[in-house]
Amino acid sequence: SDGHRQEGEWAGSGCSADFMVSPTEPQSARQLSSWSALAYGLTMLGSTALHSCFMTYYVQVFMHRFSVSPSSFVTAQLLFGLWNALNDPLFGWLSDSIAWAGGSPLSRRAKAIAAGGLVWAAAFLSVWWPWGSGDSLGELAHMVVSLCAYDAALTWVEVNHGAALAEMTRDQGDRARANAWAGVCAAAGSAASWLAHLGWTSSSGLKTFRLVCILTAAVACAAFLVSAKGIADAKPPKAGHRATSVAQPEARSPEERTRCCSQPISFAAQLVKSSSFRIFAVVAAVQAFDCAFEKNFFGSFLGAFAGAPEQGGMAAESQATIVSLSFLLPHVVTVALTPTIRSLGLYSVLHGIFVARSAFLLFGVAVTAMNGMMPTLGLPAGWTQGLFMLTNRVASESVCRLFPIAIGDITDETVASQLVGERQRAATVVGSSLLLGRLTSSLAPLFGFQLVQT
Repeated sequence: SDGHRQEGEWAGSGCSADFMVSPTEPQSARQLSSWSALAYGLTMLGSTALHSCFMTYYVQVFMHRFSVSPSSFVTAQLLFGLWNALNDPLFGWLSDSIAWAGGSPLSRRAKAIAAGGLVWAAAFLSVWWPWGSGDSLGELAHMVVSLCAYDAALTWVEVNHGAALAEMTRDQGDRARANAWAGVCAAAGSAASWLAHLGWTSSSGLKTFRLVCILTAAVACAAFLVSAKGIADAKPPKAGHRATSVAQPEARSPEERTRCCSQPISFAAQLVKSSSFRIFAVVAAVQAFDCAFEKNFFGSFLGAFAGAPEQGGMAAESQATIVSLSFLLPHVVTVALTPTIRSLGLYSVLHGIFVARSAFLLFGVAVTAMNGMMPTLGLPAGWTQGLFMLTNRVASESVCRLFPIAIGDITDETVASQLVGERQRAATVVGSSLLLGRLTSSLAPLFGFQLVQT
């Protein structure tokens, strides 16, 4: 918003600047077409279709269907968590180097999304078919290799997709519009979780579930390919337009910029000196843990807290609907918030969500402490618990859905500070900002696993 100021400093060898990020640019800078915004969103259709099924069922399939031992599960999850954290900045730097090696960066981003999306779908399918005869070593190898392959492909698509938003437009209004289309497409993709639940609960074992996963992978591949075509056709912002309104820092020589960004470690050291980056990384880490934990165990805890139907709890069909809504509604909220973001600014909206959620949780704790008050509200206790869990999950996930816009702003800061010179390091910023979040999201299943075991 006009009143929002985001300040930071880049210190170091020839790389420092004070700046303010503005959510909008002059109207002449707003040139993101509707087709480009929709194409950006289509990647989220494929991403959400794959990831909603994966996050909901991979823990359950390895624990309960493949009967992976507790020690193998913990070992695999720790190895997966390490790889999950390290590959984001690594793939970000690599994809930036490829994207700016020559030709159109957006065209190269599009090719990376298309190729990565196809590999992602194949890795997704590899999770649901076990290896060997079920020995402990084979179980461990299957879980480690399939999870690491899945995350590698996911990361490659994510860092290029996030970088594409920063490189397609520097206007926060356009970014909010593209993110809204991403929300619409992700809402459509979340229908895969409903189909997967039908397959998971069918009497045919994993057969129907696997057929749903094959259909999901096919739809995701189509979405990735169409999205890549639209992103490749997008027109990059005109040179000279900036997402900042600042007294421009003193021009740096190519040699000074090279010292700042020619090596990954040097660039990372400069990036960490940004207060905006540090704050975002910490908030993203907390949110990543929260979202991963709820995705992995929402269904399990809903069944435990909502209770059995004969005890006034929710029926199995109602619980399935709540689980499906937990994937759908965050994207609906993202779309609904877009006009507010464009008028008030992203950070005012995020602040409002944090305050509202905190008040809601305090209210929930108070009501739970009074327990006997539930029936007087006209709702069965099971439904009250279910709706409370759903509202909390939607509020948490909605914050994560808005993070791409914030990452775009941080990328703009690197340009304004001349840290990156002529070549943006948008994918590196995306990967680096998510590093802590990947670690915490990998710890979430371990935490939930211990709760389930006890």
